[in-house]
Amino acid sequence: MRRWLWLAALVIACGDHHDRRLQARYRVGGGARHLLGYHDTKLDLDCNFESYVSGRRHLCVPDDVLGQVYFVDDQCTQPTLPPQFTGYAWIPSSNACTGHPAFFEPGAGSALAGYQLEGSLCMPINARLPTRLPAVTAVPVDESVFASAREVGSSDGQMSLVTDDGTAIPWGGWDGQRAVLPTLTPDGLRWAPWIVLASDGTTFADAICSAAAVDVDTSTVRCPPDGVVVASDGEPAQFFAQGSAVDLVWDTVDGSDGAVCEGPERVTGYAALGSALDPTLSSATIELTGSGALQLLQAVMAGRVVQETGAHQLGNTGAPYADTFVDHASGLECGAYVASDGVTRCMPDPFYDFAFLDGGCQQLVVVDAGSATVSLVGSYGSDGAFHDFAVGSAVAAPTTMYRYDDVGTCAAGSGVAYHVIGDDVPPSRFVELTIEVE
Repeated sequence: MRRWLWLAALVIACGDHHDRRLQARYRVGGGARHLLGYHDTKLDLDCNFESYVSGRRHLCVPDDVLGQVYFVDDQCTQPTLPPQFTGYAWIPSSNACTGHPAFFEPGAGSALAGYQLEGSLCMPINARLPTRLPAVTAVPVDESVFASAREVGSSDGQMSLVTDDGTAIPWGGWDGQRAVLPTLTPDGLRWAPWIVLASDGTTFADAICSAAAVDVDTSTVRCPPDGVVVASDGEPAQFFAQGSAVDLVWDTVDGSDGAVCEGPERVTGYAALGSALDPTLSSATIELTGSGALQLLQAVMAGRVVQETGAHQLGNTGAPYADTFVDHASGLECGAYVASDGVTRCMPDPFYDFAFLDGGCQQLVVVDAGSATVSLVGSYGSDGAFHDFAVGSAVAAPTTMYRYDDVGTCAAGSGVAYHVIGDDVPPSRFVELTIEVE
C-alpha cells in the first residue's frame, strides 16, 4: 500500500510540474545554471517579465514582441502589422500608472500604412516623402492573454514573482517593504529600489537649479515607482522619495560661461524630489558562488544569496549584474557564444582598451588593464564564430602608440604598457552550454 501511495504522490508531483503554464528556461553548464526566461506553454512562445509592471502585476511579454506599429490614418487609430508577421505586437504605455499597453495580432485584411506614433504625436512614416507600406490589419488582443504574476517578498531577502497557478519565480531582492536590487551609490553598493522614476538631472523645481524635479508622466513606464533615481553617465546613483507635484520647472543649458539656469516653464505631471533614500539603504555585495568549471556571481543580502534573473534588471544604474557565469579557470566573466566548432560555449569577453604598435594600425595589442589580470581577449573572427585569444605578459610602455581617431585616421599618441595578443585558444577549453526547460 505504501508503495502505491508513493507512486501516486510521484505522479501527482510530476503532473503539477508539467501542468504549469510557465516553464523556466535555464542556460546550464559546468555545474552552474542561469535563468534565461520562461516558455509559455499556453501560447507556445518564450516570454519574460522585464518589460511591463502595473500595480505590481507583471506580464510575461513575448520575447519577440514587435515594438513598431504603423497606422493607416493620420490620427493613428487604425493599426497595421507587416505582411507575413505571425506573432504579437504592442504599444507600451508611457505611464503604467494611468494607462495600459495595447497588444495586437495580425488580422485577415490588407492595408497601406503611412503613419506612426512618435511619443503622443501621430506622424508620417517619412516626413519628406509620403510613404505607404504594404501591411495587414491589426486586431486588438486583451493583455489577459499573457501570463501574469505578483510580487511576493520573504524575510530572507528574496523577492519572487508568483503566477496565478502558484509558480514562484525568484526574481530579485526584498528589503521588507519593496523590491530592490544591488546598485552603485555614493555610499557603495546598496540594495536600492528596483522600480523607480528617472530624473535627467537637468530639470529643477527652483529658480537657481538646485532642487531636481522629475517628469512623472513620461518616466512611469512601470508602476508604482518606489522612488526617484538621479544618475549621470559613469556616476553613482542617488535615490530620493517622490515629492509633491510642481507646475513650474527650470532647466540647465550650456552657456558661454558654463551651465545657465533658464525658466520657468509651466508644466503638468512633474514632481519635486523628496527626502534622500540613500541613508536608509542596506549594504549589498556581489560574491562568487559554486566550485565547478563555471561559477556564478550572485547578489548577497545580510549573508544570504538572493537569486536574480540574470536578465536586465529594471532600474539598474551601474551595479554588476548578478547570476553571471564566471569561467573558473581564468576567473573571467563569460557569456554564451558560438565557438568555431559550432558549439555554444561560455567564453570570456573581457573589456580592454586596444591600441596599435605601428603607424598603419595593423599590429594590435591589449593596453594594460592596471591591476587586473589580463589572460584572454575575445572577438568574432572572419568565420563568424567567437574566438578567445591568449594574452602575453605585460610589456613596458613604448614612446608612441597608435589609435584610430574620430575620423578614422591612424593617429599617434603616448605609449602605455601593453600585452601582446597570442594564439587562438582551442574551443574545447571552454565549457559547453545547453538550455534546459523545467
